[in-house]
Amino acid sequence: MTQQRRDKEQQEFEVTQLSDGEVEKQLNALVDAWRQLSYATAQLQDYEANTNPPVGPDNVFDSTENFIEYNQQRREFLRGREDLVRYRDARWEDFNQAAEVVLRVLLPEGLPEGHVLMHNYEGSEYSIRNKLGQIEVALRSHPVAGPLP
Repeated sequence: MTQQRRDKEQQEFEVTQLSDGEVEKQLNALVDAWRQLSYATAQLQDYEANTNPPVGPDNVFDSTENFIEYNQQRREFLRGREDLVRYRDARWEDFNQAAEVVLRVLLPEGLPEGHVLMHNYEGSEYSIRNKLGQIEVALRSHPVAGPLP
């Protein structure tokens, strides 16, 4: 038996072993990881767009105190950006782990190109697609608020 056939049989076995609740749990985890990644990416983009690094003098710092103050401001700016980059990178890792489970177990690469799985999570609808072996998630619709009492 070839390795490829064993892998395919293992995938089929894993799919059959998941309960309906476990399938929904895995899809919820994927969407939640994607939402957290989207939020972290937006935070970083907002920081980079709206937070300017400190500007030093053109040529000469007129005192050691000004130089120290500039370096403190620069460290704070870089630390803030670095914290957001680390947070975003951690969310990427979470998303990739969730996507790996969904890709390997729920949406094997044999899923025809262009097919989309619609998934409701916390009142919103998301599309999940296997595109060339990569999982893509997109928000399709927000819940519609009813009339106020």
